[in-house]
Amino acid sequence: MEGTWVINQVTYHYGHTVGIAPTSCGVKIFANTADNKPGDIVYEADNLTTGSTIYGVTTFDLPTPCEITEPGKYWVAFYANMSGSFSSSSMPLILTGPQERGLAFRIDGSIFSDIEPGDWPEFTGANVSCVFALAGQAEPRYNVYRDGVLVAEGITETTYLDADFDPYVSHTWSIAAICPDGLESMWQSVEMDKCRLSPDATLASLTVSTGELTPTFNPNITNYTVELPYNTEVITITGVANHPGATVTGNVTDAPLSKGENLFNIVVTAEDGTTTKTYVVTVVVELSITAVAGPGGIISPSGVIYVDPGESRTFIIMPFSYYAIAAVLIDGVNDEAAVATGTYTFENIQDDHTISVAFRLQGNPITSTAGENGTINPLGVSIVPVGQSQFYSITPNQGYTISQVLVDGANNPEAVASGMYTFSN
Repeated sequence: MEGTWVINQVTYHYGHTVGIAPTSCGVKIFANTADNKPGDIVYEADNLTTGSTIYGVTTFDLPTPCEITEPGKYWVAFYANMSGSFSSSSMPLILTGPQERGLAFRIDGSIFSDIEPGDWPEFTGANVSCVFALAGQAEPRYNVYRDGVLVAEGITETTYLDADFDPYVSHTWSIAAICPDGLESMWQSVEMDKCRLSPDATLASLTVSTGELTPTFNPNITNYTVELPYNTEVITITGVANHPGATVTGNVTDAPLSKGENLFNIVVTAEDGTTTKTYVVTVVVELSITAVAGPGGIISPSGVIYVDPGESRTFIIMPFSYYAIAAVLIDGVNDEAAVATGTYTFENIQDDHTISVAFRLQGNPITSTAGENGTINPLGVSIVPVGQSQFYSITPNQGYTISQVLVDGANNPEAVASGMYTFSN
């Protein structure tokens, strides 16, 4: 692209220790002649200052910029009106060329500049670099920015930058001139559109409001499990797309949970509109089994037992002495096999359950005791099956007789006389 030299200031070096105060002063720029002397005037400006004292090195702002488009040798003269006379001298000014300053891009070996947004050729990160072109002068110097980040500082010559382009992301390139006071003056800004829509359908993050993801999140892993305690009621799941142009559906806030497994699908649709990836989060809420045993025995384990879906759990039923298992209610329905074996197993558990056990005496207990100076047989507690009878014999010691036989608290004279008693049926 054609370059233009723009001169905004001129500096006068006055080689005396005492200042001068010209009534007016100015600058002229001359073209060079064939015999290497000042020729035609290409620029002049009068009345740069009036009545100001000039000491040493003084810089003046030009009222209008001097623009020169052709490279070559020029002459610069500063003059001051001192009581009707002028003091002037000419110094050479060399402008090398062609003068190219600004931003261009090297794509597949070709240089592109002045490209309108949306007109960029297709490119990939491997074959693109940013070109900053500037004639080989010591001044001015330029800084180059990409997306607001300084990538090249104090550039004074054509420079090829490793652009590290992402063809799926837009970039803004800027070039700023460094002024003599060290401040920057923006020169040019180029918006470089992405050349194609991104197929990136990955998540940058996936978080849950309670519990932890298993395994730990990785953009390339799409199946996760979250295990939560019994009676957890809601969960929030949030996926954030890796690419800003991608969209995410399936995020939930305070989603209600059922006991057992709850499936959530987080779907990422890439910027290109066709590439998708589904992340599956299985939220597992614990299930419970409530085990209760009535009088006459125990069940193990007992109480409220928490299990994960798909687990199995075995319960053992143990009646006390003189008791037998009467019923084993599984979710309210008697299980005859469990009554007979004394065990029950819940397999592949997918819901809450209950197990309730009832016991019965194996017969009627009869308790017998004898006072001093005699015996009763059998002595102690005897369990008599229902419908059967139990015979007792009473024997006094030598020299003693039976005084009384209390049956359920009442004396039985016949038993006293005979020394025998039978509980029938």
